[in-house]
Amino acid sequence: MHQGLHVLGLDGLNSLGLAMSADVAAWDSISEFHAFLDNPRTGVLDVPALKKGDAIPEVFVPGSVIRYATLYMDLPTTLSRVEKLFDGFRGQGAFQRAVVQRIERNLGLSLTEEVLPLTAGRVSLVTWLEQPVRINSVASGLIFHVSDTAAASVLLEKVQEKLGDRMQLKSLGTREYYEIIRRRPEALPPQARFANPCLAVLEDCVVVADSATLLGEMFTTLDNPNQSLRETLEFKLTLGKVRQLAGSNEVAMMAYGRPEEGLRALYESARSEEGRQALRRSAEFNPPAKAFLEALEKHELPPFDVLAKYFAPQGILLIDDGTGWHLVSFALRKKLP
Repeated sequence: MHQGLHVLGLDGLNSLGLAMSADVAAWDSISEFHAFLDNPRTGVLDVPALKKGDAIPEVFVPGSVIRYATLYMDLPTTLSRVEKLFDGFRGQGAFQRAVVQRIERNLGLSLTEEVLPLTAGRVSLVTWLEQPVRINSVASGLIFHVSDTAAASVLLEKVQEKLGDRMQLKSLGTREYYEIIRRRPEALPPQARFANPCLAVLEDCVVVADSATLLGEMFTTLDNPNQSLRETLEFKLTLGKVRQLAGSNEVAMMAYGRPEEGLRALYESARSEEGRQALRRSAEFNPPAKAFLEALEKHELPPFDVLAKYFAPQGILLIDDGTGWHLVSFALRKKLP
């Protein structure tokens, strides 16, 4: 057992700590998790090559997002460490054959020579509620920071040449983007959102989204930066608390959430006939869904604003230092009327 831990580097995990509090000062709740690690780290514990940054959202991220998260990581170094660990178990070259070569065949690009050298050490994720609200209205987008947008554009052109008609150049207003063409699954309900992967170069980033509408919202936000997430009062308050907890302006990871907007998707779905039909189908074999459906049919939902006033922004931060990893999550206190 100990030998296995040593090979994976897990014997370098010295201790774990967890503390949780509720209704304290400015916090509705706050939780702290600490993993104390050997220094230097080895094996699995050494894989994430985390960096630090100010966590200010990209200017084109809309203020209407449900969730936003950003991670600072040296991707080439991280992948190299994953490869070393993988090959240690499967043999020399196993990672290249099982993972890298498959990706390169599909994209027509060299992952190690063309893609990874362009990464700039930061990746962000946004989720957003696409209108009209449907069962699967939550759209998402990955944002990869790159060091050379011109070179990134050339790589997208090479991928388009590789995929041919399966990847088409389209435009929204004055901006261009690529859309991956897929056939709508027959099993997908007619009212459901059909996710259509899209790619675009924006500012110093490559954006990969599953919704052209979300991409269009990013284009609009870039033209109207006052509508950006970074300009909203709730995000500024949350980021201020993150920096207060971190003791500096830089973290390895930061996440921000608006729980009321996540609830809105469920709320609107529960009100719609499409959502009720899906709930009825689920209730046939799911007792909690059945109980929820019965409650909905007996009682009318209150206006959404009545529910939303009880929710406050949430935040998460990750600090990576010489002692290990320190993760803190919190929900701000909501001032009720």
